[in-house]
Parts: sequence; C-alpha cells; structure tokens
Amino acid sequence: MTEGDESQPNDDSAERPSEAVEPSVPTAAYGEYTCKRCQTTVERGWRDEEEKGYVCSSCESW
Repeated sequence: MTEGDESQPNDDSAERPSEAVEPSVPTAAYGEYTCKRCQTTVERGWRDEEEKGYVCSSCESW
C-alpha cells in the first residue's frame, strides 16, 4: 500500500467480536406433529411458548 492509497478502509470492525445475537426460532413447522393442547395429529404445527412445543391452527391464539 502506498502513501495516499485508500483502497482498504481503516476499520477494525472485522476484528471485533460480534455482539451476542439470539438464534432465530421457527414459528411454524411442516411434518407430522401432535398438538400439545388437543393431541390432534396435524401436518403443520405452530410454535407455542406456553406449551413448549407445537399446536394446531385451531389451538393457536391468533
């Protein structure tokens, strides 16, 4: 790099550790699931934090 050459930014951000970011959590899942509330077998479940699992669309609180 020569004097006056500014082709590379003078930024240390690439060397700094990133802030802690919570991983994403899916809100719906496709497959065969048993609803945690009514025990119905469904092909699509919706994540329910209270039930700690998936519920059917009838039991999901929209």
